[in-house]
Amino acid sequence: TLDAGEGFVSYNWSTGDTTRTITVRRGGYYTVRAQNGTGCERSGWVAIPAMNKPVIWPRDSVLLCQGYKIELSVNAEESTIEWSNGARTQSIHVGDPGVYAVTVTDKFGCTQTSDSVRVRVLPSLQPVLLARGNVEFCKGGSVLLETETGYSAYRWSHGRSNTERLLVTESGEYYVTVFDASDSCS
Repeated sequence: TLDAGEGFVSYNWSTGDTTRTITVRRGGYYTVRAQNGTGCERSGWVAIPAMNKPVIWPRDSVLLCQGYKIELSVNAEESTIEWSNGARTQSIHVGDPGVYAVTVTDKFGCTQTSDSVRVRVLPSLQPVLLARGNVEFCKGGSVLLETETGYSAYRWSHGRSNTERLLVTESGEYYVTVFDASDSCS
């Protein structure tokens, strides 16, 4: 709030306001001309520092695997912070898809809103493992294990990789880890 002071009968601010006090929400250069009852005029000015637009880190859209979270943060010291999800902290941990932005109000009452960051969540990968043949076999026998095609990479429990099929010739427990096209979820 800017105050032109007591003892004047008219006020003319650079904003067009004609009251003794005005509330400003943006940085800038503000002037006022005030006139007392005898016609004497005084003028004054004040410069309110411009507030930089807050920046969320990370700045780019985020792709998460289901069940994971990411920390979004903003550098806004000595300010009031409100995220689009209602949080009022400098950083938030999100695991839900959505568009996130933050509004920051500085000590002068100036408010700026960040560009938004989009969080996308990939569905969990749940490969189906099939046995082509009897899983119980005699020494010298085998069974073919396979999973769906379409994943970017495969890693079998016994070291073999990059194939959706595994020929098993020894007894044991076998599983496969699959990766999506971004190789970020398994």
